[in-house]
Amino acid sequence: MKNLFLLILLGFSLSSCMTNLSMQTGRTLEQGEVQVTAGSTNIGAYKNESTKSNQTQTETNLSSLDPGTTFGRLKVGVGNNTDVGLTLGFSSVLSGSIEGEVKHQFIGNKNDLFAVSAGLKIGLAGALGLGSINYTIPIYASIHPTEYVSFYTSPRFKSVSFTEILGGTSSTNFFGLVNGLNLSYSSIDLYFEHSLLFHKEAMNDRGQLNAGIAFRF
Repeated sequence: MKNLFLLILLGFSLSSCMTNLSMQTGRTLEQGEVQVTAGSTNIGAYKNESTKSNQTQTETNLSSLDPGTTFGRLKVGVGNNTDVGLTLGFSSVLSGSIEGEVKHQFIGNKNDLFAVSAGLKIGLAGALGLGSINYTIPIYASIHPTEYVSFYTSPRFKSVSFTEILGGTSSTNFFGLVNGLNLSYSSIDLYFEHSLLFHKEAMNDRGQLNAGIAFRF
């Protein structure tokens, strides 16, 4: 059971850096448009998790495992309603991650009040002798009251498979939710968001604050 606790906690750590950030609304880019985003996760995050099994409870603080991640993303509009992207992330615990994504908008257009998209992300991450491959299915929904301000939410499901350098594999699943604010002017976008990860064995949700800036060309 201790291995399960460690798996969940490391899962929180590796998951938070990439797939539990959004930095995008329900709208997609124009065809041929390019967006470059840079930012950081875990700004003012709370990192205490508890796990439980029957009558046993284990308290673990992840401050030494998850100090936050600096990330960069490149996205391209490949159709009227479809984007593809690649995200790289690095942290101070000698961990890194790479993630590819595709996103398709099926409700609204570039000027409508509401926009909804669905996506698929596939990522690789590694830290502390542990590697992982993850698959995430996010939904992006947003409301755009003005051309300068929008609010978005992104529920998602994530499956993670871990491989230890010394051998052994395991897997677990998470649910996540990201809520954010997008401020846009000309070709510049600012993103401020709060995200949560949920796991059935975790007594407390894992939360973080993310912020980023993007430029469209």
